[in-house]
This record gives sequence, structure tokens and C-alpha cells, in this order.
Amino acid sequence: MTMTARSLPEQWRQPIECWEARLRADGFAEGTIRDRLRSVRRAAHAFAGSPWDVTGERLQAYAEQQAWSRQTRGTWMRTLRLFYEFAVTKGWTDQPPTPARHASLVHQPAAAIWSAELNAWASWLSASGQSQQTIRQRTYVLRRLACAHPQWGPWELELDDLTTWMGSLGVGSAALRVARQSLRAFYRWGVATARIAVDPSAELPAVRHPRALPRPAPDAVIVSALDGADVRQADAIELGAVAGLRRSEIARVRTEDLVQRPDGWWLRVTGKGGVERDVPLPDDLGARLSSRSRGWLFPNGRGGHLTPAHLGKLMRERLSDHWTPHTLRHRFASTAYAAERDYRAVQELLGHANVNTTMIYTAVPGSARRNAVMAAAMLTSPDGGGGA
Repeated sequence: MTMTARSLPEQWRQPIECWEARLRADGFAEGTIRDRLRSVRRAAHAFAGSPWDVTGERLQAYAEQQAWSRQTRGTWMRTLRLFYEFAVTKGWTDQPPTPARHASLVHQPAAAIWSAELNAWASWLSASGQSQQTIRQRTYVLRRLACAHPQWGPWELELDDLTTWMGSLGVGSAALRVARQSLRAFYRWGVATARIAVDPSAELPAVRHPRALPRPAPDAVIVSALDGADVRQADAIELGAVAGLRRSEIARVRTEDLVQRPDGWWLRVTGKGGVERDVPLPDDLGARLSSRSRGWLFPNGRGGHLTPAHLGKLMRERLSDHWTPHTLRHRFASTAYAAERDYRAVQELLGHANVNTTMIYTAVPGSARRNAVMAAAMLTSPDGGGGA
């Protein structure tokens, strides 16, 4: 017996077809497109009528009735959120039933003063040149703090309140450091603007951050990844492996950023915080990238560039096992250091503000460590002769 797919309700058909076309234009993998369409089609069959009449309560009730795991339920809701975000850009609706991308992470603070002060702080951060990603991240931390103390305003909290809250988060050291940095930035702003006289975050304990070993992707993995990669995947992998760019930096490369100087090709890279740096490129890579169409090297079909997350997904499709786009950056740092043994040069190439960060990325060559041990093994006797 031949199985046929159920036909879509009339009012859902065109929006889903348009969304499918957009996903394909954006270069998503077939498996990703298939999974996303399956989730939205499920909603279409569950809710007769117009997709713009569906409410958040109905979506939530339907999801809770299914024998799904918490992860499956979350994935389904996130996929529907992407569909409705697309609908908003098309002007089909201005009231999506799914929670906003960041507002859904935590409830809004109960005390009105939190919302007012966080909005003012966000404006301050924006005026100081902070990126929207940084602003979202920092205000998210403070919203979580607000939800833990709904009966108090931000200027009524003391050091013990902040330390108790941080200790209750149950997250890793990296996330704790972000939380501490956000608290310190917020309360320093409070002091600077005379909202509070004493900074309760000043004595927050430093967060220990165990040093991780570098994880440079082996050359064999990179060669295998490039073999059979499409143009976008190959360009992105090479920019990570031989130029040390972050995934977010690769996504924002424009062909206009390439310059040919007397000593070869250079790429102007815009890094974290909008800080620019110049990175030299191998001649063949520079020439190849400069031959691409003018504009974004990784366009999204809508006048912008691919998101770092989407680009990372394309790169991981070619990288085997547990290797990630970031391990390509570790590979670059390690090979660059091995060439000249110059941490400062590697720091400049990676765009790190602190050379200590560069050391985390850089694997010291095994030969250098062995030579150091062999030198230490040479004992000199009191008469100047070599010892055993």
C-alpha cells in the first residue's frame, strides 16, 4: 500500500511553502528543512483555521498533551517560533503566539523598578558601543536576578543576596564568570549614575576558571573536511584553520575586506566589540576569495550574511567526530606559535585582549617540551664535566 502525506489545511499551505523556500534559499541542510517542516505541519493539522488565530495557550496545551520528552517539547516550540518570526517579517501577523526569543528565557520581573532600570542600563550599554549580543546577555543575567527577588528593587540588594543567588545557579565556571561580570557592570553603572552609593558587587568572589588544554584540530581532519566540501564550507574551514578567525568573524567577511599589498593578501577582520585587526592570508586563499562576488562572502539571500550558528552548522557537516569550528582556531594558534614562538604575534592575529587567553589556545609543540626535559636531564658536575 502506498502511503501519502496528509494534505495541509488551505490557510496553512502557502505560508509553509514560502517558509520552505526561504529555508532552502538560506542553504539549510535537507534534514534540517525536513525536521522543521514536519513540526509546523503537525501544528497545521492540530489547529484548523488560520495559523494567525492560534494562541500561545493552545500551543502550550497541545504540547503538554503529547507523550513527548521535555527536550522534544522545547524543540517543537522553538521551531514554531522560527516559523512565526518569519511570518512577522512577511507582514502576515504582528502577534506571534510563541514566546519572544529572549523574553521566554525568564519571566519578566515582578517589581516595575527592575524593568525601568534595566531599560535604562541597556540604553547606557548601547551608547557605550556594546554589541546587541552583549546587551542581551547582560540584561538576561539581571532579569534572572530580578526574578529571584521579585519583592525587592535592584538597589535594595546586598552582597549576601548576590553571592547566595550566584551560588544557587548550578552552572559551570564560564557561566558564573559571565554572571559576575554582568553584576559588576550593572552595579558600577548604578554608582556612576548616583542610583546607589555603595556597590554591593564590589566584593563578589572571583570565579576560578580551570585552564583547559588546547584542542587543535589535526591536519588530517582538515584535509578530509575540505575533500568534498562545497565552496562555502571550504572557504569557512580555511578561514578558521589558516587564518584563525572566529565563527562570528567568518560570517561577517566581505570581499571588500581583502587587500593585496606588496607582501601579499591581507584581510581586515572585525572582531569582538567591533575591534578591527589585519590578518595576512596565503596567496592562493586570498586570490580565491577575492574572485567571489562583491559583498558578503557568505550571503543569506536577504541582503545580509549567514548567522554564525548557521555557518557553524555548515562547517560541522564536514568536520568529523568531536572536532568543531573553534578547534580550527586552536589549530591556527598552535601552528602559528610553533613557527616563531611568539605569543604576542599570535595574540594580535587572534584578536585577543589578553595574552593569557592566547596561551589557552596554543599547544606548545611536543618537540619543545621534550627538548626542555632533555636539557634539564643534563647534569653538570662540580668540576664542570657532564654528569650522568
